[in-house]
Amino acid sequence: MRSNKKRVFFLYNWPSLYSFVQEAERLDGVSVSLIWNRHFDRLVNVFWKIGLKSVLPFLFAFNLKSLVDYDVIILPDSRHTPWLVDYFHEKYPKLKIIVWVWNTLWSNANIYVALKKKYEHDERVVVATFDLLDSRKYNLCYIPNFYFSSIVKRYRTSRPVKYLTIFVGVEKGRGQTIQQLKAMFECIGKNVYFHVIPNRKKWQNIWHKVSKFLGIKTSAGLMPYEDILDLVDQSQSVLDISNEGQSGMTLRVMEALFLRESW
Repeated sequence: MRSNKKRVFFLYNWPSLYSFVQEAERLDGVSVSLIWNRHFDRLVNVFWKIGLKSVLPFLFAFNLKSLVDYDVIILPDSRHTPWLVDYFHEKYPKLKIIVWVWNTLWSNANIYVALKKKYEHDERVVVATFDLLDSRKYNLCYIPNFYFSSIVKRYRTSRPVKYLTIFVGVEKGRGQTIQQLKAMFECIGKNVYFHVIPNRKKWQNIWHKVSKFLGIKTSAGLMPYEDILDLVDQSQSVLDISNEGQSGMTLRVMEALFLRESW
């Protein structure tokens, strides 16, 4: 007999977090899957680049298990979101579809505004953003950022605090500010850990795409998420520098809120 508890499927598009969010399937009652596995991702990129986007739903159908027993699916924003919504809407008539934009809306805002307009009279489709200001500006639903309790249970420990604060992230124009803060903290004798990932240059972007297609692993300065969680657990705080105009809470804020027992 089926439980009254709603079954949620989270279609992830962030591979670096996937192995840890998988814990949610066992502990939080949420099933999690990447949009594409590594092999399908290469094939998808080929069809996407040569303009055969109509083939993608057929590839997707072979790559994902049936969702007939699920009540809700959450789709984070990606370039595939619009046709994924159409795909699930047609294939699963009883499935609630939540499009969740967890990035600040800029030039891509028209995509989600159009998606909301397309399904505005259908209660099964919700288009939402993690940013309150964006939700008001573009008339989208507001769903704040969230975190999985399974990650908290697994990584929050009672280890001594080693750092006053930490930062791990891509430079994105914040490098100078971060370096100034680092110098200031060190000047007053505070121990901090800042790991700034350089922005990729044009030739690096090309190499990244080629290596991804060929199955060659490139780190590009990225840090495994379990290492980031270990750092959070040993830090008194987490430094968060948001993008200009952003009001939504980032993943760093959620890590700081849930992975420290005391402040």
